[in-house]
This record gives sequence, structure tokens and C-alpha cells, in this order.
Amino acid sequence: MKRFISLVLTLVLVLCASAGLLSVDVKTSALSVKKVKLNKTKINLNVGDKYALKLKNASSKVKWSVSDKRVATVSGKGKVTAKRPGIAYVWAYFRGYYYECAVYVRTWLIGHRGFSSKFPENTIPAFTGAVENGFDGVECDLWEGDEGILLIHHDQTLKRMLKTDGYIWNMTAEEILEYPIKGGANIKNYTEPLYVPTLKETLKALKGTTVRFMLHIKGNEDYELSEDGEEEVIRLLNKYKMKSRTTLIGSYSYIKPFVETGYDLAVISDVQDENHLYKAVNWCKKNKVKTILCLNFESLFVLGTKTAFRDYMLNKKMFFGLYTTLKSSEYKTLGRMGAVYAVSDYKLKWSI
Repeated sequence: MKRFISLVLTLVLVLCASAGLLSVDVKTSALSVKKVKLNKTKINLNVGDKYALKLKNASSKVKWSVSDKRVATVSGKGKVTAKRPGIAYVWAYFRGYYYECAVYVRTWLIGHRGFSSKFPENTIPAFTGAVENGFDGVECDLWEGDEGILLIHHDQTLKRMLKTDGYIWNMTAEEILEYPIKGGANIKNYTEPLYVPTLKETLKALKGTTVRFMLHIKGNEDYELSEDGEEEVIRLLNKYKMKSRTTLIGSYSYIKPFVETGYDLAVISDVQDENHLYKAVNWCKKNKVKTILCLNFESLFVLGTKTAFRDYMLNKKMFFGLYTTLKSSEYKTLGRMGAVYAVSDYKLKWSI
């Protein structure tokens, strides 16, 4: 009798399965699992932006975490806050599964010597022009002149911009006013003379703005910033309350004296191959420098692909940027790679 009942039940199950009746619960279960998903799997933000991620159809508490808190943070309720340009991954953990959202925080566009394709480079109009035209920051070059004056000028000589002989580090405060600027973009539009600005004048012009300030510490085999000059740089930056938005940049030896100041630093490196990259990263790690500025777009491919470069820098918890770029296509690539800085003469268009 028992054997007969077992055979009947087996026959009923087979008939139900063939009719599709037993598949209903399985399909319903599969559909319910698929419905648990993030409202976004990729978001593009500016620094300071917030975005509320939600795990749809999660019936109990979700645990949120993020890969790099320097780039973005996430609250216990899934609210993402962009902190610094780069890439971070936000994870929602629910019932044994992780759901991932890629967070791209927009690369800062820094005006190279100000908005130098429209205004004479390294001048107050170039800096204020960058602010007015939507750049995220300005970059300028620092030399120490005679008697300790801190001057903003790119070349070591005066020939190109001032049309006179001599070296910038030999100029006094009085002498610099004897030579108005005669080079640079649209210089003929100025009826009043422009002069090489001091660091103090530059900081004063940026007072009241929120833009980033990138100060390139210059030097060569014949000249370097004195200890008094280093102290004066920090004193002026502190006076104008610029610490939170300033990055001091330069080659290895010229930014090393600023390592203990607490200021954000970036090394400019000509990354020609993978060994140059490893050397730069190791030096930065040793000297508490967080960012490498590559001189050439091709540097982003020294590990074979830009993805390999990006993943290596993420793994090393290093930031990077390009110094300089002239193309919106390169700016787009930098954004996809999570670069912090794109330094450019031009107002480039952003897209991911």
C-alpha cells in the first residue's frame, strides 16, 4: 500500500512539473532576488555634491561601505558625499550579497599660469579670468627675486615676456616695475601696463574666491628657493587662509623642504616608463607626498593600458594628474581614470 501511494505521489509531481505548476515559486523567487538592486550603479559628482543611494526592495537593514574615504564618504543610510576628485566604489551589503556603485568625482581643471590662452600668462588678469570663466583653480610659477621678493613668472629669463635681458631671481621689487610685460595672449588689448605680480598680490587677487591654488616652486642648477623664501611662502599662504585649497608642486628636491608643513604636495615627474613610475611612487610614499603630476599624456600608458595605470595608482592609494593637457578628449580620459588634476591653458569640456 505504501509503495502504491509513493508511486502515485511521484506521478502527481511529474505531471505538475510537466505542466509548469512547480516552476512558479522558483521563478517568483528568482524575480524577487533580481529586484534587489541599487538605484544607480555609476554616479558623476563634483566635489561637495551629495547623492542618496538606495537599495531597492531590501527588506531589512543594509550595510554601506566605500573603497576610498579620501574621494567619497557614505553614511549609514547610503548618502554619498564627494570629497576629492577620483574614483571610489560604494558597496551595499545585504543578505550575503554586495551591490556596487562606481563614484566618479570630477577632475579639477586648473588654469595653467591662469587662463593663459586668453590672457597674458601669470598675470592678475589671467588669474581672475580663470576664476570668472569657471576653472576650478589656478596654477602659477614662483621665483625668489633679489632681497627676498617672491615673484610669479614662468621663465628663468626675462626675454620672452618682458623683452629684456636678465634673470628673474636677480630682480628687485623696484626693478621689476621698470619692465612691463610685453608678451602673452592678447597683450595688445591692455592700454595700461601689466607687471610681474608678487605672490602677495596674487593671493590678494584670489581672496574671497574658493578656487584651488597650485603654486609651482621653480628652481634649477643655478638657483633654488632660500630657507627664508620657504618660510615666507608658508607665512603668506597662512595669512590669506589658503592652506585647505593649496597644492605646492615641483620636482623632487624643490618640494621636499615643504614636507613637514602640512600642505598638500604634488611632484612633477616625467614618467617615461614603468621604472620611472615606480621610482616616483616610492619617493612620494617615503616623503608623504600624495600626488604625482605626469608631464605627458603618454605617461598614462607606461603599464600597457590606462586601466592598468589607474588600478596601480588606486592600489598604491596615490592621486595623479596631468601637467599639462590641451585637449578635451584627454580631460575626458583623465576623468574616467579618476585623475585629480588636469592643468590646461584652455577651458576644456568635461564628460565621462
